[in-house]
Amino acid sequence: MQPFLRPVGIGLILGLLSLLFGVVWAVNLTVNHDSIHKRLNDSAMSVIENKFVINSTGANDHSSHDGSAQDHDAAHDHSAHDHGSPASMEHTHDGAPSGGPIDASAQRAVNHHGHDTPWMEAAHERLTRGHLHAMGLGLLAICVSLTLSLIKAPVKIKTLASACVGIGGFFYPFSWIIMGFRTPALGMDGAAESVFPIAAFSVFLVVTGILLTLFYVIKGFLSKD
Repeated sequence: MQPFLRPVGIGLILGLLSLLFGVVWAVNLTVNHDSIHKRLNDSAMSVIENKFVINSTGANDHSSHDGSAQDHDAAHDHSAHDHGSPASMEHTHDGAPSGGPIDASAQRAVNHHGHDTPWMEAAHERLTRGHLHAMGLGLLAICVSLTLSLIKAPVKIKTLASACVGIGGFFYPFSWIIMGFRTPALGMDGAAESVFPIAAFSVFLVVTGILLTLFYVIKGFLSKD
């Protein structure tokens, strides 16, 4: 490696790794589309089944403490109404399953729609954005690192700025991928909140590296040397 590139080597390496990961992830999304789709469906069904178990347990506990035959009949009628309705599988406002009685129609509703359901469409879109951000931020890390290698700035600043953009750019796409896989279980808002710390820290690193680079670029233009 050329001496002028050594201070920014970490940014160049991480940028190239981000590009490589973006390509590999895109191939994985294409080749394993069906298995990824099945995994998302299984995650959604697992949430529905778990909430059904919780709801059933709660109903049984309530029935055991209530000795009234009238209340028992009312509970039975309510249960029959839930199981007979196609809307028995409830959804949150963002389209992700929120629980409810499980029956054959509910399972078909999850397995049939494919990308037509909002939560499934959002999950696949987020997985795809992992590829897009990896490619874009990988190129950004390389460009920033090369810029730093050509400007007049302290070696430690060059290394720090290059590392910030490289590290932030490398980890940020993973937040989208994790968010995508968590969308069926947590819903769109819940999945986004679950990865907020890693996403926010990655953005902070990238912005810090860019600002440091920009400062020394402007300083170099304004310098009389």
